[in-house]
Amino acid sequence: MVEELHDTISLGVEFALADVHTIVVAKITSVNDKTISCVPVINRVVKGSSKQLPEFIEVPPVILQGGDSYIAEPIAAGDYCLVLISERCYDAWYAGSDFVSPLEMRMHDYSDGFALCGVNPQATAITIPKKNRMMKGDTDHEGDLNLTGNITQKEGKTTLEECDVLNVLQYSQVKTGGKSGVSGSFRSDDGKTITVTNGIVTEIS
Repeated sequence: MVEELHDTISLGVEFALADVHTIVVAKITSVNDKTISCVPVINRVVKGSSKQLPEFIEVPPVILQGGDSYIAEPIAAGDYCLVLISERCYDAWYAGSDFVSPLEMRMHDYSDGFALCGVNPQATAITIPKKNRMMKGDTDHEGDLNLTGNITQKEGKTTLEECDVLNVLQYSQVKTGGKSGVSGSFRSDDGKTITVTNGIVTEIS
C-alpha cells in the first residue's frame, strides 16, 4: 500500500514537472521589428513518441541595456537562441503596466518567454577570445565615442570627415591629394611664417 502510494505521488510529480518549463533551445524562424519567432529544436517525448513542439511567435529578444545605452546585434532566421520562460504571465507588464496581477494564472508556460540569442552547437561555436576583448565583423555607431587608451590599427585605413588634434600629432608619412608630404605655410604663435614643402620645413621668416 505504501509503495503504491509512493509510486502514485512520484508519477504525479513527474507529470507536474513535465509542464514546468524553464529554458528551451530554439532556432529562429523569422525576425520582426521588436520580436522574433522560433521553434524548439529538442523534441518532447510523449508516451515514448518524439513530438516536435510548435513555433513560438512574437518572442521579445533580450537586449543588453542600461539607461539609454544598449547593445543590439542583428538577428537572422536560422540563428539559435535560448527561450527563457517567465514564472508568471507577463502580458500586462509587456503592455506597459507595472505592479499588477497577471492577466492569466498560467505558470512556467511557453507563452511567456524571452529569447536570448547567441548560442551555437559545437560545430559552429564561436571561439572564446584570449585577449581582453575581440570584435570581428562590421560595426555601425551613432553618437559620441569616448575612449581612454590607445587604438592600434594593423590593416585597412581610417576615413575621417573632420579631425581636430588637441595635442601632438606624430606620423611617419603624410599624403595630401594623393601626393606625399604636405606643402604650405602657416604662422606660429610668435608671429613667424613657417613654410613647408612636401612635409619638410624649408623656411622660417
